[in-house]
Amino acid sequence: MLPLPAPVLVLAERQLGLLARFQLRRWLRPSQIDGYVRRGHLVVVERGIYRAVAGAIVGQQAAFAAALRSRPSATITGPAVLGHLGVDGFTAGAPFEILVAPGRTLRNVGFPWRVDPRPDRAVLRCGEVRLTRPEDALVHSVRWRAELGDRALRLGCHWLGWRGLIDRDRFLHQLVARSDVDPDAARFLEVMGGVALGRCESDGERHLGDIALGFLPAPRAQVWLRPARRSDWLFLEHGVALEYQGDVDHGGIANAQADAQRERELLEAADVVVLNVTDRDLRDESALVARIVTELTLRAYERGIPTPTYDPKRRPGTA
Repeated sequence: MLPLPAPVLVLAERQLGLLARFQLRRWLRPSQIDGYVRRGHLVVVERGIYRAVAGAIVGQQAAFAAALRSRPSATITGPAVLGHLGVDGFTAGAPFEILVAPGRTLRNVGFPWRVDPRPDRAVLRCGEVRLTRPEDALVHSVRWRAELGDRALRLGCHWLGWRGLIDRDRFLHQLVARSDVDPDAARFLEVMGGVALGRCESDGERHLGDIALGFLPAPRAQVWLRPARRSDWLFLEHGVALEYQGDVDHGGIANAQADAQRERELLEAADVVVLNVTDRDLRDESALVARIVTELTLRAYERGIPTPTYDPKRRPGTA
């Protein structure tokens, strides 16, 4: 028997080596398909789904096979999509579920599926296999929250933002807009700690933000003070910025001197006092809160405005 036709091999390459019987029927008769199976050119991986022998066996194939079996318009979502995109912390063989069109029912399948609540959503395509866009896959991954952990989900959000695959601010505000009608959006917003904490890019910065949000009025997150300088947390009316100083980015004498120079530049250009906060400071929250209160009180006196009040019950981490 001749090798598989070239169009079949091209399609298989785009679909991680997988082909559905309905796809093969475009070029081959049923008897020819069965002949390729008997001779080992095609290997059955699911009912009506085959792997071209020349193709490698990879973790994502289970999700791709499920999507091909669930046609038409079936879409892969969940951690497996993030693994396919190479998001840190998510593997190729990660869990997935299949979204099917309204009115579609699957029976006797060994994978999770549900009706897509937004069947008109934009999707990614690998050959004819549909995958949710990264922002949707990320939100749907909250269904595996207990298995993945909150930190992995937050880091996935930041990874996608760092690489320009999502606009994090827009993403967070969309979560807010959808949270009343979409339980997954509500749960993911909870994982992120709301819009303000969701902007934090490290655990230390997030811890600092959790403390800072105990103040009223609350500081703003990630405020640009100059074109090349952004504050982690800023009490805008009082001109007090809180900066988390991670050991990786700010450790050592040279970096400490550079931080001090940046503080002087900020104070001169924007009349902002910068309080640098280290991991050691975060371990003594009472002393850190007292230090912030002292600076805010001084600035309030200088500007003739009220001093923010602090109540630990306002902190997102205690809500």
